[in-house]
Amino acid sequence: MFELIVMRPTINILEEELKEKVVIEAMEILEELGFFVENDEAIQILQNEGLNVDTINRRVKIPPDLIKKSLKTAPSSIPLYDREGNLVTKLEGDNICFDPGSAALNVLDPETNEIRSAITKDFVDFTKVVDQLEHIHAQSTAIICSDVPEEIGDRYRLLISLIYSKKPVVTGTFAKESFEIMKNMLVAVRGSEEELRRKPLAIFDACP
Repeated sequence: MFELIVMRPTINILEEELKEKVVIEAMEILEELGFFVENDEAIQILQNEGLNVDTINRRVKIPPDLIKKSLKTAPSSIPLYDREGNLVTKLEGDNICFDPGSAALNVLDPETNEIRSAITKDFVDFTKVVDQLEHIHAQSTAIICSDVPEEIGDRYRLLISLIYSKKPVVTGTFAKESFEIMKNMLVAVRGSEEELRRKPLAIFDACP
């Protein structure tokens, strides 16, 4: 019998030596210059953990050993399942997972060809289209609907996504109060927290 070998092309833009240099210099920047943090609670948490925090300029510096320790705790593989519980993809190794982006405020109206504020119908139509694109592995809460109160915008987008597409969701919150509500929505789809942990349905990305 012949074994079928699938050749997968790869693109290497940076040489290994340059990759290592980028990582080393990034760690130097985090240790010497640090990064700016706006949130008071986050600053307090980091300070309580013993990090070098400049509370006046709101700058936090992280030593390389803590960065390395944190990276070791990150999982090497994250499986994503659809609404029905089927495995869609694994975020690991050289695997690539596409999603359609996030947080568009405006759309190009298909009838008038004019730019306008996005509304719920736009997001529903968008979600239905994404659900049919076989090479897009995950959907996303890609549109901010202007016809709903801003205070519930993040959880409303997740609701639309869960109703109109079976694909896993890349999403995020606009306020920390929303996280528990959005988590409960995902638990409701899966049936229990244990099942949601076993078969993740969403990724909450954070833009610090």
